[in-house]
Amino acid sequence: MSSLVLRTPLDHAEGVAVVDIGSNSVRLVVYDGPARSPLPKYNEKILCGLGRNLAETGELPPEAVIDALQTLERFSELVRLMRVKRLAVVATAAVRDAKNGPDFVRRVRKRTGFEITVLSGEEEARFAALGVMFDDHDATGFVGDLGGGSLELARLTGRVGHIEEAVSLSLGPQRLPAALEREALARFLDQRLQAVSWLREMSGQTFHAVGGAWRALAKLHIERTAYPLHIVQNYTLDTQTVLGLSEELSRLSREEALRLSGVSSKRRAMMPVTALTLNRLLRLARPERVVFSAHGLREGVLFDGLSERDRNKDPLVTACADMGRRENRFPGIGKAVFRWMAPLFIGESPEWKRLRKASAHISDVAWRLHPDYRDGQAYRRILRSPVMGVDHRQRCLLAMIVYARYSGGVAGKPMELANMLCTPEDIEKALRIGLAMRLAHTLTGGVAAMLNRMPVRLDRRHLVLTLPGSMRAFAGAVVDRRLKALADAFGVDSLVAFEAD
Repeated sequence: MSSLVLRTPLDHAEGVAVVDIGSNSVRLVVYDGPARSPLPKYNEKILCGLGRNLAETGELPPEAVIDALQTLERFSELVRLMRVKRLAVVATAAVRDAKNGPDFVRRVRKRTGFEITVLSGEEEARFAALGVMFDDHDATGFVGDLGGGSLELARLTGRVGHIEEAVSLSLGPQRLPAALEREALARFLDQRLQAVSWLREMSGQTFHAVGGAWRALAKLHIERTAYPLHIVQNYTLDTQTVLGLSEELSRLSREEALRLSGVSSKRRAMMPVTALTLNRLLRLARPERVVFSAHGLREGVLFDGLSERDRNKDPLVTACADMGRRENRFPGIGKAVFRWMAPLFIGESPEWKRLRKASAHISDVAWRLHPDYRDGQAYRRILRSPVMGVDHRQRCLLAMIVYARYSGGVAGKPMELANMLCTPEDIEKALRIGLAMRLAHTLTGGVAAMLNRMPVRLDRRHLVLTLPGSMRAFAGAVVDRRLKALADAFGVDSLVAFEAD
């Protein structure tokens, strides 16, 4: 598989960077980690405003060009100092549409050596959709990415890496007719959006909202509702809630918008226009829910560069396995714990098997911390970690599992969020997995090779731990307590059995 921008398949994200030259900002992100689930180790954005007044002048503003050239020259030095091995430099609507766009590309090449790929509107829409797939390769519904100069829309098929429709519309805030009053602007938006015939087929599906303008709306809702998890990625609201919020925000005056809290000062002035654009799009498409995404074009560039094999990997499990390799005391413990506790969870759903596998990989990551603080620190770290492939409920469950592994229960602060996002059945299952991992680490001290000689099984009345006769020393008061706690979580009695070697 070849990549439009990275050219060859990406097998690892170490030393990979993306420079995104947009209508509002110019950004550099440097990634590290496994290719399927890398973490940004450096992320810098400069608001240059290349798309400012483009609708009126048809050209990139001279002062914005100077700012962008200086920024890109700085970025070129940074990627050199960071020894970036593979670099993708992409430009979107402003450079694509400006009469002096080609001259800008030449000047960048001369100043920095950067080879810019100027994306077409359809390519930009495709990369935004691939960015959503980077988090969830089975994503369905449709994607909307609102930038300063354009709105990209893409229809997802549910097949990894496949996009059925992709279109770009000149509906970014910088390109909309400034003189129009709200109602006239709404009619203008409706007319342009109605030209995308497949939007009417999105009723009842999921809309993935991409771009900083719409993320600002999500952040505002998080603050207003005192939602306890300040993470925009996969923040999900029903469409009626978003329609109500966007309707309200679209009617704000400029002065009222500038007084908004929970929104960066750079986003406030444009909030009425960006909210109106979202409102008209949702009224036409009528999806069931809106999922806000922190991923987009840059992550789409990375996903486009993955081999077919890596595209199909689970991003959550990949990230947790990588974390475990770096931070567990002994190698292989994650896989060993996952296999060892499998007899206790026969018949589990694919979702819970996935969460159990991911949590097993990170079940020993807090060993360096003070024993009195391991549970809380591990919980907060996992809850706020920039891992991919989880919604907020699943993120909470993963953190609770690791908390129970260290604490022996679930109480206090973790329960406050759990009661908001999870069902009692969810909490019970998370506790069982956490207690199983706690027992596994108690038995072995984190040494993977030991577990296959200490099987557990569950029947209607007992949770049975079997030890070879020569390993009687591994039984004792601590093991008995933790085995009993796990058995209590399943509502059965605990039993230690010995068998001849």
